Amino acid sequence: MEAAFGKQPFTGHPHLYGGEPNRYFQEFLTRQEPGSLLLPLEGSGCNAIYAAKMGWQVDAFTNSGEAIRKALQNAMEAGVSLRYFQSSAAAFNPVKSYDAIALVFAHLPPGDRKALHGKLVAALNKGGHLLVVGFARKQLAYQTGGPEDSNLLYTTKMLLDDFADLTIERCENLLVQLENGPCHQGRAAIMVMEASR
Repeated sequence: MEAAFGKQPFTGHPHLYGGEPNRYFQEFLTRQEPGSLLLPLEGSGCNAIYAAKMGWQVDAFTNSGEAIRKALQNAMEAGVSLRYFQSSAAAFNPVKSYDAIALVFAHLPPGDRKALHGKLVAALNKGGHLLVVGFARKQLAYQTGGPEDSNLLYTTKMLLDDFADLTIERCENLLVQLENGPCHQGRAAIMVMEASR
């Protein structure tokens, strides 16, 4: 995960946000035929490596060179290949389109968020599917991770507006139990949105 609320360290604890792929991401992939997949702000690569093992052709980016180094090392150890490049959300410009895109726990300031979401819509193939998972604004009531600035947290209206050009198939507020490494532990309010073109 890459977060706008501060560049998270990728030294020290190897899995600050857990070493396993996100549960909702796994479920999302099981409903698709493997194809081309984009993972923006992917961090240390747990989701990317999982997808590559499932037969997906994975492109991913993050703004941390150290995260990319660790992700590529982990991918090599897992026997899979990734196309992983360094970019901020603001600088990212897709040069191809994708069958699936997943944005998992990536929280950005409003302007950057809207701009990135617009780029993701444009990069989604016809018939393609998009997943967004992140902390909801209700997460401010919990101390289990995520930004402390409400502008960086998701609301239903925000996601419906940002992805209005897609067909929204699911947009839910969920209260879940996080067990994703030392930085994401305990009860948390999240949003899960799925959409298609």
